[in-house]
Amino acid sequence: MSKDAWIKAFETHAKEIASMHQIPGLAYGAAVDGETVHTGGIGHRDVEKGLPTGPDTVYGIGSITKSFTCVAILQMQERGLLSVEDPLVKWLPEFRLPADASAEDITIRHLMTHTSGLPPLQSLFNAMARSMKDDPSTGDFSLKMPDLEPIDTVEELVDLIAELDFRPLGSPGEYFSYSNDGYALLGAILERASGLSYEAYLKKHLLEPMKMTCTTLNTGDLKSFEEVTELYASRECNGKEIAYHAPGWWEFPSMESAGRLMSNVTDLLRYLELYRCHGLVNGERILSKASVQEMMKPHVEASPGQFYGYGLLVKSDYHGITLVGHSGGIKGVSADVLLSVEDGITAVALSNLSGAPSGAVSLGIINALKRLPPGTPRNAFPDFDATSDQVARFVGTYSSGEGANVTVYTADDRLFADMEGKTYIGRPTAEDMVVFKVKGMEIPVRYIPAIRAVSFGSRIITRAEEEA
Repeated sequence: MSKDAWIKAFETHAKEIASMHQIPGLAYGAAVDGETVHTGGIGHRDVEKGLPTGPDTVYGIGSITKSFTCVAILQMQERGLLSVEDPLVKWLPEFRLPADASAEDITIRHLMTHTSGLPPLQSLFNAMARSMKDDPSTGDFSLKMPDLEPIDTVEELVDLIAELDFRPLGSPGEYFSYSNDGYALLGAILERASGLSYEAYLKKHLLEPMKMTCTTLNTGDLKSFEEVTELYASRECNGKEIAYHAPGWWEFPSMESAGRLMSNVTDLLRYLELYRCHGLVNGERILSKASVQEMMKPHVEASPGQFYGYGLLVKSDYHGITLVGHSGGIKGVSADVLLSVEDGITAVALSNLSGAPSGAVSLGIINALKRLPPGTPRNAFPDFDATSDQVARFVGTYSSGEGANVTVYTADDRLFADMEGKTYIGRPTAEDMVVFKVKGMEIPVRYIPAIRAVSFGSRIITRAEEEA
């Protein structure tokens, strides 16, 4: 496929996504073997002023930050200052779990792979409480959270976790469940082991050596960049989602290592060279080859067909190639980075609307370059002729501390899920799994009988006590 042909196919795909989801601004870029082959933007970084977006526009990148945290932890391990096998309590001896649960067996590795046993907790909302309180757009994020006491330090986070009413999902290493809290604790460990703040460590050991000049944790730095996006939220109007300007970045200093970085396409393409070149960026050794391999190793199944490494998602059987990357989302942020390991293709997609399917854009780049239809999905789930008993196991009301509230029920021999004010139809794909199509993407939901819970996408959410 000629250069013009793949770009045309991809851009048609990206424009369809931007239009369908009413994305105000979408920036993207692609490189092959380290050479940038295409960058661009659709829409605006500032709709009201008519300012276009592109590869130099700074966006939030959310949980892509987690991979930076893991790079830092592994750098520290290479320097002999810690080990991923260290118990969490070696570095945070004050950490404790509620009731009589023990934290002694949780290791740094468990935190890096989301296998600590921590369920989704409300802590991130406590961390963002000051920003959310005075933000009129907060109500449009379907966050049914009570008034929360703000937490501004890791010490306050540790105290909060100990006071919350929850049980661990299982023993450390038993279950994968995505945990922002775990990555906040990793940031605290990094600070104690290095003697630097998380921000200072990243600047000195990652951002400056990789020449990522438009990447920062500090919103105060944004005024020094030439192009910075405005933020947008959406609300339903006459049955259609409408985006609107929602200024104000949500701050969460006690959990910044879980998802606070801001960056642009240009810097992130440079960052992905760390993985493509096995730890070398601009000729400088950032991380050893062995550590990079550990980051990209499929340590634990995160969802059907996908595994988690260290701060990275890994899919090893995508049309003959291995995909490695991560997404990020929060208010005004939907971001995705992706590497096709065997082909040396790297892709970045950033948008200024939370919940936008940026992952479908970055994957569309790789698909187009691989001569696949740009809209080819990451996972294909087969139909399964489930029995009524198999379907009935899913029925119940599930909730999490992060604000998830899902009611699953049957009607006319079909499975339905009510969440965020909308109803979705389930499609059985195995005796213990169904998928629900949300914003054009199929989300797998697997039933876990041992704990009467479901793995919904990447998080385990539990059934209401009275139904258990």
